[in-house]
Amino acid sequence: MDESQFDRLARVMEAGFNTLADLISESNTRLDRLEVQQRETNTRLDRLEVQQRETNTRLERLEGRFDHFLDVAGGETRRLREEMTTLTSRVDRLERKAA
Repeated sequence: MDESQFDRLARVMEAGFNTLADLISESNTRLDRLEVQQRETNTRLDRLEVQQRETNTRLERLEGRFDHFLDVAGGETRRLREEMTTLTSRVDRLERKAA
């Protein structure tokens, strides 16, 4: 190889290294952006997990209240049924007396 071929080879290699350096720099920039997005996503996920736990806690409380309501309502329904039976009996007795 003569001097001009070495110079040409050096220019080609330099251009190749410059291209690689540009690509590496661009890749690093993209990676940095992805890391920022990943941190933001993780932060959002953490918030969603907190909200999910809070929602579950509220649902558990509502379930407890609903169970209590069913207990009370069920008792009231039985009591009302007994009162209605008593009233029906009294009406029947009054109607028999009137007849």
